[in-house]
Amino acid sequence: MSMDINNLLEGIEYKDGILTHRGKRILIVPFSWLINLQKEIENILGPEGAYVLIRKASYEGGAEFAKDSERLFGHLPLEHKIRAYLQISSLTGWGKLSLEKFQLDPLEIIVKYEHSYIEGAYEGESEGKCYFFTSVAAVIEQYLKKEGINFEIEAIETKCIAKGDPYCEFVFRKHS
Repeated sequence: MSMDINNLLEGIEYKDGILTHRGKRILIVPFSWLINLQKEIENILGPEGAYVLIRKASYEGGAEFAKDSERLFGHLPLEHKIRAYLQISSLTGWGKLSLEKFQLDPLEIIVKYEHSYIEGAYEGESEGKCYFFTSVAAVIEQYLKKEGINFEIEAIETKCIAKGDPYCEFVFRKHS
């Protein structure tokens, strides 16, 4: 399944100051707004508090997207469904997301994330900073559940440009 930006833009409508995509209200903001929000939450709550808060909000958004996307690619095999979602995420400007490994038994899914939204905003960090990536993790987890894989999944950020890696990488495994 291959998409281009024109397919994605088909459902965008504007009326009376409201922008929607296929009936859902959307907002276009520069990444600097998102980075400033994340950094301000970190200033107030600390990195751990910011991670927990943004993770929760992002997870809910991702789970909602997974549910809504069933009508678009619910018919696809699991691996293709994940690839289609990552392609949509890339087309919407989040960065380049690609499925590097897909293995179900034992579960190991690796997503490479180039040009993360945090690119240029953090340097020399000891921990990953891609907090909003949790929405991607939620979508993948929901797709796995839809296929009957109902155990708890963990997404571990094994590489992050904030730590000096050339790109970010997330490994999905069964939670131990």
